[in-house]
Amino acid sequence: MTSLRQTSSRLSKACARRVNTLLRPTIPIAKPVPGREELEAVRKVFESGILIQEEKVKLLEQKFAEYIGVEQAVAVANGTMALDAALKALKIDPGDEVITSAFSFVASSNCVLYQVAKPVFADIDLRSFNIDASDVAEDHEIALVEDAAQADGAEYK
Repeated sequence: MTSLRQTSSRLSKACARRVNTLLRPTIPIAKPVPGREELEAVRKVFESGILIQEEKVKLLEQKFAEYIGVEQAVAVANGTMALDAALKALKIDPGDEVITSAFSFVASSNCVLYQVAKPVFADIDLRSFNIDASDVAEDHEIALVEDAAQADGAEYK
């Protein structure tokens, strides 16, 4: 039988290993490098006391809509919230099936689960690492949501 002292010792060692793992140097995915102008703009927003849905956000939405050639754009906190909003706008119901890539960030399937729907994973093209959803959407008259998070203004072919 394992004593309490032995169990405690093992847990302490496991915790120490976990802490050491967390403290290892990592490669930052996207470290912001703001200039003076950006820092000044952020300072002004903080000093206004209005951090969300203020005039700067409305201006961003308006300018972004113009940039991508649509009537309206809605700012959200991140790509996960954008996908969630898109599925809500499409009125995805509980139990609906939503085709998504098997080779993607977890948000792609989590947003489907937020609707209590079922993610259906499609194979990817080995050259592009994407699914060819346009064929599926046209053949079956289903909506197509393109996840272009972090690719504003990018073009393909």
